[in-house]
Amino acid sequence: FVAGRLAMRTAMQSALGLANPPRATDAILRTDRGAPVLPHAVAGSVSHKHDAALALMAPRHALVHGTSMHVGVDLEHRPTARDIARPSIARRILTAPELDALSAFDADPLAQRERVILSFAIKEAVYKAIDPTVQRYVRFTEVELHFMDNGLVSVSLLLPELATGQITVRAQYSLDDRWVVATAVATTGS
Repeated sequence: FVAGRLAMRTAMQSALGLANPPRATDAILRTDRGAPVLPHAVAGSVSHKHDAALALMAPRHALVHGTSMHVGVDLEHRPTARDIARPSIARRILTAPELDALSAFDADPLAQRERVILSFAIKEAVYKAIDPTVQRYVRFTEVELHFMDNGLVSVSLLLPELATGQITVRAQYSLDDRWVVATAVATTGS
């Protein structure tokens, strides 16, 4: 938790060049839903897992009047061969079309497990990005993912209270030898 807040502070102070960056001693508080409270000039999200933490920050200065933008990030361990023996969370987090697409990995259990973890991480990032707008718990099956090339993911929001196109979400992921990092940017308005 602390490392995540340090990452946020560093991002705000150096990368975004805020006119009044938070001081090192300023606390980064959280909302009642757990999101960090940040200056209006930036959108941000944080994720931490065991010995790693990261923050995603984006300036809001280029937004068109009447629009809003929020971001989300999630960090997860890549699965290992040992994880294959554990029960899968696929049926709890994937929609029926996502489960159908997952069958393409039946011959490679590790790749199948990785697709499930990727889906989990991306959906977590999407939830963080849309939460300031929807302000409710969103079930995993209310977000549907369609994987494309180069780590890009098309996101469909299946939330009954939203009009088509009310929120636009862009998501992507990256992998290294140990981690899955998923990011999402949600925009609303004109």
